[in-house]
Amino acid sequence: MNLICKKCKVEKDESYFYKHNSNLTKRSGACSDCINAYKKNWYLKNKDKVIQRSKNNYQENKERHISYCLRYRKIKPWVHAKNQRKRYAILRLATPKWLTEEQIKIMKDFYKNRPHGYVVDHIMPIRGTNITGLHVPWNLQYLTQEENSLKSNKIPVISGPLSDIGNSQRKDG
Repeated sequence: MNLICKKCKVEKDESYFYKHNSNLTKRSGACSDCINAYKKNWYLKNKDKVIQRSKNNYQENKERHISYCLRYRKIKPWVHAKNQRKRYAILRLATPKWLTEEQIKIMKDFYKNRPHGYVVDHIMPIRGTNITGLHVPWNLQYLTQEENSLKSNKIPVISGPLSDIGNSQRKDG
């Protein structure tokens, strides 16, 4: 059975319409393409509000979120194991072969001597989109879990004399 979308006015098969029990056809009035486009545009217009609401919700329900994560990890240990294997594979690929035994020992000690309440973070992310850092001693730092979550896989902002590289205009004189 074909239906006409109320937004784009195009006749489409009923499979293009979400199920909806409030009308006779048991389908939504607009096709899924129009609904998805509307949702995407709404999100782009309200992105800051959505992100802030999500952050506030996490802060208000932090204990509940953590307990959910721990329960999920107990219920599905294979998912955690798979993620750990993937993480270690990425670390192996990001560790250069030219590292000396002493540098590897420094990294192991860095992890072992981590202060309570802190995590080890890569200054230049080893899973960045445009640039990838290395798993080397000089790319490690201690951050709190909250600071690390806020940083995510972002490249740190450079300040100082190097920050003007590429921004200065050449003056011929």
